[in-house]
Amino acid sequence: LAFDPARDRLVALEGGDALAVADADVSARQPATTRIDTDVPVGDARGATFDPATGAWFVLDGGTGTIVRAPTAAGAPRSPGRIALPTLSGQRVQGLALNPRDGLFYVATPDAGLLYAFDHSGTTKATYSLTSLDVRDLRAMAFAPSADPTDDPEAVHLYIADAGDATTLGRVVETTLTAQAAVASSDAATLVQTLHVSQLNPPSPDPGGITYMPAADRLLLADSEVEEMPIFQGVNLFQITRGGQLADTGVTTPYSNEPAGAGFNPADGTLFLSDDNLNRVFAVRPGPDGRYGTPDDPRTSINTTPFGSPDAEGGERDPATGHGLPADGVARGMYGVDP
Repeated sequence: LAFDPARDRLVALEGGDALAVADADVSARQPATTRIDTDVPVGDARGATFDPATGAWFVLDGGTGTIVRAPTAAGAPRSPGRIALPTLSGQRVQGLALNPRDGLFYVATPDAGLLYAFDHSGTTKATYSLTSLDVRDLRAMAFAPSADPTDDPEAVHLYIADAGDATTLGRVVETTLTAQAAVASSDAATLVQTLHVSQLNPPSPDPGGITYMPAADRLLLADSEVEEMPIFQGVNLFQITRGGQLADTGVTTPYSNEPAGAGFNPADGTLFLSDDNLNRVFAVRPGPDGRYGTPDDPRTSINTTPFGSPDAEGGERDPATGHGLPADGVARGMYGVDP
């Protein structure tokens, strides 16, 4: 399957059949399909891509380990051509993507966990390791703009369709081709204890945020999913001792169903709760009853989207500056915000 930007259509190839669906029809329940009258000499299609500049259609033939430049209705070329990939001789290949930034073809060898970049003559220009991505079953690849809204709008990343395996769900992996430096550490973490908060009464089956309240010597948990479950008892804030005993509860649903992150300012008792659905960080203080998550709590909030954070997952506070520190799950970054 590949998108043809020159003709605004999706093109699928299986065996000797080639079908196209117009881009405008893709969202239809039963989109109209058009059979493409072409003879693509591919015995085992393992990937496909279109050149956005020329509209040329390229198909990876796993049987011969070559890239076939297929003839199209536009008439160029009128007969198919092949690009031999001698570097991959005898290896199982899967996935074909054309990088619009460098004009190179990218082909993966899943068994070896490698990604190769080839020019249009089949010469290897670069090799990358995919092992750190933990891709279980690579099926297809495509280049597209970065999903990180803080990146340069011209940044292009590689997206990999991973079908998963018996123990791992399928997913799409976004990656850059920049080599990542490994960070070594001489420190080893030691497990001290595990607190099973799903066994509290009421339970917290999916704690999304955690912060420490030093004056009370308690941990505060924010559960971002419990209100969606039958076990919900009107509680999604949990204060527990460091030994795991439930000390107090509260609820944020009057203003936030998705408290995904938590932070605390011990100087004035402000609790920071980030909501990744509303894209807001709430600053909450206890009312006259002295408890968090009750109707008398005064609160305010900030919208995180104006500074490029569309998925506010974490919330913390920098004691040195007093700034809030929302972390974003899509932008994969942290922001310092002056309250």
